[in-house]
Amino acid sequence: MGASDKSKADLDWSKALPLLIGALIIDALGMLDKAFPMIDVVWAPLSSALLKKMFNSNTGAALQLFEESVPGFDWVPTATITWAAWTYSCWMAEKKAANKAAKAK
Repeated sequence: MGASDKSKADLDWSKALPLLIGALIIDALGMLDKAFPMIDVVWAPLSSALLKKMFNSNTGAALQLFEESVPGFDWVPTATITWAAWTYSCWMAEKKAANKAAKAK
């Protein structure tokens, strides 16, 4: 599921939907601590590592670790927000590359 090997300007949009599904699953699993409070001890670093691998985002991974580690923040869909930020940055990189190519002609 790792799109981190691709540069942002060379985004394969067919990977965006599977990454969104993965982010939604990460967020759903993160809400399980309501039923099993001790799951956050394992889930916080694991979900953070997954986000780092999926989006190559240190910021997203750090926010995920914080969100899962601090009680009361589990309702924040950090993985989905990271997906949205990643998708937007890829879209902007593609737009910038297209504009640069158009100016070069």
